[in-house]
Amino acid sequence: MSLREKIIVAVAGLALIWGIYEVGIKSILDNKKPGDKQKITEAELKQDLSVFTEEISQKVSSVNLNQKELFIISKSSEKFKKDPFISYADMEIIKNRGKTDLSETSGNEPVQSLFKYLGYIEISAMKIAVINNVEYKKNERIENTRFRVKDISPSRVILSNGVKNFEIFNEDIKPGLNK
Repeated sequence: MSLREKIIVAVAGLALIWGIYEVGIKSILDNKKPGDKQKITEAELKQDLSVFTEEISQKVSSVNLNQKELFIISKSSEKFKKDPFISYADMEIIKNRGKTDLSETSGNEPVQSLFKYLGYIEISAMKIAVINNVEYKKNERIENTRFRVKDISPSRVILSNGVKNFEIFNEDIKPGLNK
């Protein structure tokens, strides 16, 4: 056995002996079961938490913040009034989604104003339409309505309420440019 191998075996042996001491012998000497953890009472936990929060507040109060930083901190806890990633019109549709009974519409114009065809995804044979920021496959029911998606193409979606079919068009793609 080479010197290198002897050193590796010696270090492994020392690690094994130390592990046995930590897990077994030390707990026997302290009259504890292996795996027993020190129990902290709720009062001690609250006291430790209050001490911790006091330390943080003292450290934060000693930091000089400018007006911009104070403004950012004050606004960070507020909810968004308007989601920066959704257009105003789409946000209004989402807010009013549950307030109206969309199954009562009869004409073609009201349906086009209620639904916005925002995108098209095609993966192999599966086609997905994004309507009012929600993804739908063929024959899926549009939430909070009686409408079902009957057909999907890149430029239009056909919706049906069981009686009549309605078309909604993708505003980004002009009709007649289907691929």
